[in-house]
Amino acid sequence: MRRWEANRPDRHPPLVGNQILLLPLLLFLLILCSGTVRGEEKKNEPVRVTGINRMWGDTEGEKTYLEGELVITKGNTVIHTSFAEVTKTGDGDRARTARLSGGVLLFQDELKLAGAEAEFAFDEDWAVFRGDVRLEREEVKDAAGEVEKEGITLSCNFLKIETERKDFEASGNVFLVHKEFTVTSAGLTYEDAGEILFFTGGFFLSREKENMRGEELRIDLQEEVFDARNGVELFFEVEEEEEEEKEEKAGEEEAVVEEEEKEEAVAEEEVAIEEETKEEEETEEEEKENKEEKEEEKEG
Repeated sequence: MRRWEANRPDRHPPLVGNQILLLPLLLFLLILCSGTVRGEEKKNEPVRVTGINRMWGDTEGEKTYLEGELVITKGNTVIHTSFAEVTKTGDGDRARTARLSGGVLLFQDELKLAGAEAEFAFDEDWAVFRGDVRLEREEVKDAAGEVEKEGITLSCNFLKIETERKDFEASGNVFLVHKEFTVTSAGLTYEDAGEILFFTGGFFLSREKENMRGEELRIDLQEEVFDARNGVELFFEVEEEEEEEKEEKAGEEEAVVEEEEKEEAVAEEEVAIEEETKEEEETEEEEKENKEEKEEEKEG
């Protein structure tokens, strides 16, 4: 049995006869517009739902159910899912929340979000993902090709995101991957405007040649600075490297000594040859002088 069947009311037969007149009303209730957020007026953004195989609910529009290969579009946010329960949460048709299940994918600009199930508030611009949540943010470049935001990948059990501001809160087996480091923690809060990552509940950061753990960690991706606090421990993987450097240095010194010894040996050999040559020349000179003296004596 499909997952959505456990959450929906008793099955009703397909809309027939006069009941088909309810369909335009329900469709109207689904084509919603966003309201006011944080006291500021926003332009109305219609919510469009396509890929509906079946839709049913009450005539008052308190709850509406949809199934199929659903595609929910609002502005630059696109959501794919297989079942939606749309609930009226306040006065007016704009105040509605959709509970999505059967696997959920959300796309928005450079963001991609996936989870087993989710909630999406049409009028307040937030979404909550649960179960095997994965967030991927692609690298963002400006018109000149310079990197404005670096890519990150996040997995967790729970994530709530402000779809307008792209701020989010994550918890449960948080694991974030950045090209220069990885961090595991119990909780994470992210502020997109400043690109601030704030890890809480204990963290473990790993990067090339060093690891760090503690209770809280704040990373500013724009300024490229961090601040770790409470019970911080730092681990350097340097012993093996130092040993290798020592061995390399010792090898270099040994090679230098060998080269110097070779040069000294060559120099000594050259000196010895010169001395031997000089001795031979002196001996020949003495013999020549002796020979001349003998010849002079004979002549005298």
